[in-house]
Amino acid sequence: MNATIPFVVGLLICSFACNLSADTPQIRVSVQIEGEGDNAGDAHMLSALSREFRKLDGVSVTDTQPALKVLCIQDALQYQLPSGSKVMMAYAASVAVTAADGRLVYHLLQTNRTIDALAHEIALALDGKLIERMRRAAEPSSSP
Repeated sequence: MNATIPFVVGLLICSFACNLSADTPQIRVSVQIEGEGDNAGDAHMLSALSREFRKLDGVSVTDTQPALKVLCIQDALQYQLPSGSKVMMAYAASVAVTAADGRLVYHLLQTNRTIDALAHEIALALDGKLIERMRRAAEPSSSP
């Protein structure tokens, strides 16, 4: 009897969580990166930006039938010292977001000291400007 109650409670919790996620439609986002010369930086940005979008509620990163296409053109900003060596200053990104039909729906310019912080700021900005509205529009009405 002592083992039965936790088991039943566990099943109810899992069932409740599955039912909640089944009602939430996923917002499909495609992420593409272009950069200046540094392919390793491009791969790092793609990974970081995809990870940040996956952290957002109701967002799925995929190339199959995306509702939003995110194109991020990023570059490393460097300062050249009088000695000729370069010092890394920051990363900059120009982000264009298009709808499924190809219309430009948002553009963002962003800079930060690291790629991970830049990706985080981009995802938060797009969540606040676009994705949150899409979530609200997709939520079923609670009124009969």
